Amino acid sequence: MKNLPFFCYMQQFLQYLASEKRSSLHTIAAYRSDLEQFSAFIQLHFEVEDLLSVTTMMVRSWISHWMDQGMAVSTVHRKVSSLQAYYRFERKQGRLVQNPMQGIVKPKKTNILPQYLEVVQAEQMYQPREQGWEALRNSLILQLLYETGMRRSELLGIQEKDIDWSKGQVRVLGKRNKIRVIPISPTLIQELQVLRDENRTVSETSSFLFLNTKGEPLSTFQLYQIVKKQLSKWTTLKKRSPHILRHSFASHMLNQGADLNVIKEILGHSSLAATQVYTHLNIEKLKGIHELLHPRNED
Repeated sequence: MKNLPFFCYMQQFLQYLASEKRSSLHTIAAYRSDLEQFSAFIQLHFEVEDLLSVTTMMVRSWISHWMDQGMAVSTVHRKVSSLQAYYRFERKQGRLVQNPMQGIVKPKKTNILPQYLEVVQAEQMYQPREQGWEALRNSLILQLLYETGMRRSELLGIQEKDIDWSKGQVRVLGKRNKIRVIPISPTLIQELQVLRDENRTVSETSSFLFLNTKGEPLSTFQLYQIVKKQLSKWTTLKKRSPHILRHSFASHMLNQGADLNVIKEILGHSSLAATQVYTHLNIEKLKGIHELLHPRNED
């Protein structure tokens, strides 16, 4: 049986995220999952059902649990942020006597730079492909992710009406429901028009650009499988996700001399700080070349 007070409070919190914070469905689902996991954890280990009775020690125990499980520090950070947001909400509601998040310090992050494809690897996605609708769809998914740097959720949400075929641009719905317009190359626009027309053989009614074989909008899992399978042909990178193509877009644009503010706008970053990580990538690459080729660096 569900803990009704917690369930009701959580629903109020999630509604607050949707209506006032205008958080995306993906973000809201992550908050829900984190809160449900935390609730299950304190019930199992401390026999506490009321989240308003949680102590700082319980939160620290939960963090230690995930770190012992080998969870990525970035994921642990997100889970802690979920709790912080929830307890801030409860404090505003006047239901919280003592905030258990006071004194909580997130585990220290290591500065791991994003991985990206080399240009020669990215060029492989433009090689002649197999015939057929499915091969065309798979190819254009990778090309669109790489040429625009859009997020997976943005790509999955594209409908035919979102593309201005004459101007060569696509409108996407980003984080916090912010809409932005991204340019598309003439060649890619022509290819997407072919896909749009061939989609009618899969579904006569769906307006989404990327469909599965049943004529339904492509799911996140299906997208990951397509990207992973395609990238496995060209790279040995451990991570082969849609986000790798976003990183590759930004890194290659910067290497070609694009202004950082332009990259920021195309990526949809809220601040320049998020985009500046790619300058570090560029510097690290230059350092590697310098160490390899400069005569004063010889052994």
